[in-house]
Amino acid sequence: MSSHSPDVLHANIEWHIELIAIQISHAKKVKGRARSGYYKMATILGATIVEGLVHAILQNKLGIDGVIFTGKKISYDCCELPKRFSEKEQLAICKRKDEKIELKKNPDFAVLNNTCLKERLFSKEVFNRVEDVRKTRNKIHIQGLDHIDRSYTNNNVEKIAKTVNRLVDLYNRSHNN
Repeated sequence: MSSHSPDVLHANIEWHIELIAIQISHAKKVKGRARSGYYKMATILGATIVEGLVHAILQNKLGIDGVIFTGKKISYDCCELPKRFSEKEQLAICKRKDEKIELKKNPDFAVLNNTCLKERLFSKEVFNRVEDVRKTRNKIHIQGLDHIDRSYTNNNVEKIAKTVNRLVDLYNRSHNN
C-alpha cells in the first residue's frame, strides 16, 4: 500500500466491507461453531482495514519515503572477545545504531501503532482501541493460543467497526492537512 493512491486504499476498504457483510449474513443463518467461524473471518477482515488505515495515517504524516525510528538499537560489525573474558557467555564488541524501518516496507502492526502514538497522531484511547484489534487479529497465530478459539460474536465485529470509523475520521483529517 505504501506508494499506492488513496483510491486504491478506498477500493480495498470497500471490498473488505463487502466481504464482512457477506460473513455476517452467513453467520446469521447458522449456529454454534459455524457462526463463530463467520464472525472470526469478519473480525480478521475488519482488522486488516484497521491496519491499512493506521499505515495510511502514518504515511500521510511521514510521506511515502518515511522512516520509523523504533527507539531500539541494532548491533553490527561485531567482534568476539577471547573466551578468557567470560567462561559462561560469548562476549563481543559491536557497533550500534538506531533501528529504523522504512514505512514502504510495511512494518509490523505494533510498530505502526506505537509510532502513531509517539507521533501524537493517536490519543491513548485510539492507541488502545487499535491495540485491542491488533491482539484480536494476532489470534490467527494459533500456535500461541492457550484455548480453542471459538468465541467470536457480532460484538467483535461491531467493536472493530467503531475503531474503523474513528480511524477513517483521523485518516480524512490527516489526508486533508
